Formats: sequence, C-alpha cells, structure tokens
Amino acid sequence: MLDQDAIGGTMVEAQPAPRRRAGTFAIITPWLPASEGGVNQVVINLYKEIARTGPFAPLVIVPDWSTLRLREQIVAGCQTVIMRVRAPSGASTRALLTYLLTLPWVMFQLRRLIIRHNIRVVNAQFPSLVMVNFALLASLGLYSGKLLLSFQGRDIHTVTASRGTNKWLWKWLLHRVDCNVFCSRQLATYLRGFDPELKTATVHNCICPQDLLDEKCSIAPERLPPGPFILNVGAFEHKKGQDVLIRAFALLAPDFPQVHLVLLGQKGPTYDELTALVAALDLRQRIHFGVDVPHEEVLGYLEKAMVFAFPSRSEPLGIAMLEAGIFGLPIVASRTGGIPEVISSEDLGMLVDVDDQSGLEFALRKLLTDAELRLSLGKRVQKHVSDEFTWQCAWQKYLALVLNDRPASERAIL
Repeated sequence: MLDQDAIGGTMVEAQPAPRRRAGTFAIITPWLPASEGGVNQVVINLYKEIARTGPFAPLVIVPDWSTLRLREQIVAGCQTVIMRVRAPSGASTRALLTYLLTLPWVMFQLRRLIIRHNIRVVNAQFPSLVMVNFALLASLGLYSGKLLLSFQGRDIHTVTASRGTNKWLWKWLLHRVDCNVFCSRQLATYLRGFDPELKTATVHNCICPQDLLDEKCSIAPERLPPGPFILNVGAFEHKKGQDVLIRAFALLAPDFPQVHLVLLGQKGPTYDELTALVAALDLRQRIHFGVDVPHEEVLGYLEKAMVFAFPSRSEPLGIAMLEAGIFGLPIVASRTGGIPEVISSEDLGMLVDVDDQSGLEFALRKLLTDAELRLSLGKRVQKHVSDEFTWQCAWQKYLALVLNDRPASERAIL
C-alpha cells in the first residue's frame, strides 16, 4: 500500500505498525551468551524465539560483581546488560554482612533497570542465589512481574548440596518464584526430593532446525575418516560414557573393518584416559578425536555420520542427540535422565542400560548391518524432533507459564 507524503508529495511505501510489546522478558545467566556450553545455546535460542514471535522483548542480564559500572551491549546477537549484583552467601558471617551492607544499592540498581526496560518476566537459566534480589523486590512490592527458575542439570546439585544458611536461602527462593522449570521430567524429581512442595513444570530444551541447517558448514573430505563412521558428541568427562563406547566399538571393529568412530567434544578430565584407552586397544587408526570443534563443524559431521551413539551415564536431556535427530541419524543412547523422554519408543531409536557395553555393542551391530532399519529410525526421529522439540514449542510453554493466571482481558491485549 502506498501513502501520499504530506510534505513532498512523493509516493512512499507505508510501513507496518510496530508490534506492540507487553514488556521485557529478562533472561538471567551466569555467563555472557558468547561463552561455550549448552546453557548458552539455550539462552541464545530462547532469546531468538522471543524476539521473533513476541509478545515480549527479550533481554539478557549477566550479574557480575566485578563490573563497576552497568554496561549494555550486543553479545552473540543478544541485547545484554552486565551489572554489579551480589548473591547472598551463608559461607561466613562476614560474607552475609557484606551482602546486607550492599543490598540497598543493589536493589536500587535493579529497580531502575526494571523500570527502564519495563521488565515483566525474570527467568534465571542455570539459577543462582542472585535471584534472591529479585524475590526480595517482589516481596517489597517493587516488582510485580513473574519469576521463573530454569534448571539445566548441574545447577540442581548446587541446590541439593547446600547447607546451613544457603540451604535456607534456597528453600525461601524456590517458594517465592512463580515456577521452577526443568529441562526434563526426570530432572524435576531431584529437586522434589529437596522440597516436595515446590511448584514445578517441564519445558524441554530444544533446537531450531532451520538455524542448524543454515549454520552447518561442510567438512573437507581429508578431515573425515576414510570410511563410514559412528559419531559421538559430548564433553570428555565420565558422565558421557565414552569409555563404554570405545570398548563396545573395539568388539565391533574386527567385523566392520571399514567403519570408524569419531568423538567430538570439549577437552575434559577424561580426555587423556580415553586417548590412552584407544592406544591400548590399538585402535588409533579407527577412532578419531576432535577437541573443541566449532559448532558449525560439529553439524557438518552430523550430516556425514552413519549412526549417532550417546552412551551417557547421566543426561538431563541431550541437545546433541536432538541435533543428531534433525539430521536424520539413527540413535543409540542410554536409558537415563531425560533421554527416554525424547527416544520414547522403539520406533524412534534404540536404548540400552547405563554402562551396558554388551547391549551397546549389540545395538550398534544391528544398525551397522541393517540399512533399512537405519533409514526408518532416522526418518522417524527426524520428524519427532522437528514436531516436538523446537524452540517454538518451548517458548509457547514458557508463555503459558507466564500468562496462565493473568486476567482474560490482559491476555487479549498480549
């Protein structure tokens, strides 16, 4: 549609009215979004979905006591506020006293930020006791929006291992927020053991299929194994179970001389042990390690792999497994944590018990010898992940938590 310009008489294209925002959805995270790690992928993807669909405007807040002056900048495509906020600590009387002495100034700064950005929702991803400050503002009537804590896995242990004053602070905080959110139903059981009266909900971590396809880069042929390969993606640490996978592959290797195993991940505490195990098994020509491989290259490996193996000993959900699903890879994984919430039937993948080397070998052998099974499992898990585990689905669940008790008239405005 064209409108007449009242001053110059020229024809200009009418601009659509800007989308009305219902305020700001603030994501609190311990690190800058540009840092490596699954939590930051959650933050970035949630931010993108909020920005894309509304009704809120997204904002990332990074508490950092060493930051003397509040800074606002764009980090990894996210509008980010870095500000001086202290968490309460019961580690000592001095620590608690220091917190109380600085509390009025911190509350003043947070209140100014809330007003300036019209913050209506505060969601802590990988929560810490920093959120006590926001809960205090709400208790004093200085913040009337929603408070959500989103737990991703290791953060649960911080809560359950707390003692003394810190344990009391966590219990107080957990009951002052509107909901405690978990990335899998299984993960929620750990915190219910800490306090069975908590209000909880599950919002699975997800992926953006189109973003992954756009981000993926091609891997040069000389960097790929000289034959079909099984792929594992995960930090090199005990809980990822790569040692079980290596031993299972050693049993398969003589019968499948063309097949290789590729392990990609951040260098962790078991890396040296794993490379020593490969050397001891004389499989250095068949098992290949990639350390700190950029995410876009990991996606390139997913595109080329034959099978995805995920033998974790514990796993809140498994973003790498969802990414494998988007690329249509047949999946063999451990029956632990949130994994069965994704691989929820035999039509979607093969599950084995934790540390079950023989079971893992059997499942991999079956897939390596049955091309039709690989194809059918890959197609079904690809559709399942595309339908049920996208950030669009996750954001709608967060939105329901935020809007579920608003008056009908207010919901209509949003």
